[in-house]
Amino acid sequence: MIRKISKKQAEYLKWRREVAKPAVIERDGDICRCCGKVHRPHDLDEIKGRGAYPLLKWDINNMQ
Repeated sequence: MIRKISKKQAEYLKWRREVAKPAVIERDGDICRCCGKVHRPHDLDEIKGRGAYPLLKWDINNMQ
């Protein structure tokens, strides 16, 4: 089953992939801010979740 996503969700996923992920990799390198270990491939998540903190959704400083 193919899951359809909204235009807003697609826009957010594109921003994460094209803007946030490269910026976080440039800032932190391969080191995880949470555990301090080297991670490859890189995984990206929010420090404060989007559900509880929707205003931080587009904040690169909230990404790790």
